[in-house]
Amino acid sequence: MTRTTRYVALAILQVGCVGVSYAPHKGAFAPARDEAEEGYVADFDVEAAQASMIAPAAGDAPAADRLVVRTGALTLRTGNPAEVGQKASATVQKAGGWVVKRENDFWIFRVPAARFEEIFLAFEALGAVVHREMQAADVTDEMRDVELRIKNAHALRDRYEELLKRAEKVEDLLAIERQLAQATELIERLEGQLKARQQEVAMSLLTLRLEPVRSGRVVGSRSPFPWLASIGVEQLPTYRSERAYGSRVRWGLPADFADMGRIRDSDILAWAYSPEGIRLVVRRFDHKPAANSAFWEKEVLRELVKARGYEEEEPRVPGILRFRTLADGQPTTYGVRLIVTDRSITVVEVIGPSEVLQSHWSRIEPVLQSVEEDAR
Repeated sequence: MTRTTRYVALAILQVGCVGVSYAPHKGAFAPARDEAEEGYVADFDVEAAQASMIAPAAGDAPAADRLVVRTGALTLRTGNPAEVGQKASATVQKAGGWVVKRENDFWIFRVPAARFEEIFLAFEALGAVVHREMQAADVTDEMRDVELRIKNAHALRDRYEELLKRAEKVEDLLAIERQLAQATELIERLEGQLKARQQEVAMSLLTLRLEPVRSGRVVGSRSPFPWLASIGVEQLPTYRSERAYGSRVRWGLPADFADMGRIRDSDILAWAYSPEGIRLVVRRFDHKPAANSAFWEKEVLRELVKARGYEEEEPRVPGILRFRTLADGQPTTYGVRLIVTDRSITVVEVIGPSEVLQSHWSRIEPVLQSVEEDAR
């Protein structure tokens, strides 16, 4: 064994003790060989030696110091996937996150870990939850293990650099340079792994899949109150002129609307229709159980948004709830006003193509408001 080769072997054994307080694992280094045998330094397995230098864990870190990678997956049913996706994207970007990928109505986001739950809950409010999943993986020990390996690898590389300065023979120079390159490559790989994990800890992964509402049927009512299941686009009764009588409410209908009257043996008090496809319906239900207007408005929101996947429509109008959904595959706006008395709940509904109803809203809103006095 040449003098430089002995230096290399000694350096390896010394580096094995850097930053640790226990003896290296047996078998981590190549066995002693005859001095005449060549290639001892070159055959040294840097990564195996590096693994042998990692100190055992000194016990679990305090709970407050744990490093966690969080992921979440959410599937929503909504009446307008495109708009909901844009709202979700705006929420993430406002919080300091970004869009990783978008494919049709499937989105992948990176969100700040500190705001993961906040953003997840904000997404849930955008539609009816079909599927939700949250996971957390503790990577504290893994990351500290990598940090220690990086520290030991740096020490090993520094030792090789010192030995390289003392090498006298060409074969020793080449052998040490090979080991130096291996140590450098190991450091780069470990630092890459650590950086990737640090990014995953800081920025959680959140996927959002959006499904359109299937028009023509209720997806699944979760409200315990039967009258709530009877309102909405899906449940609008078919008008039958042979069953029609005079309306039981007075309302200031625009001139281009026809007052179709009420329907006998029904909860419908009045019905109006315009050639543009806008329909106005007034219905009355028994007020059981007794609750205030705020309670019933929240129940309407829960039924239509959470159970059926409607989307709240902007701008909001005091006293009137507006939603968007699909009917026969077309964007449809549904507006509802609740008139709550001790004995009854009167529901004033408007339904029509979203584009048409938006352009006519300034004329429709006063009609919805005018029903209140006569319907009590």
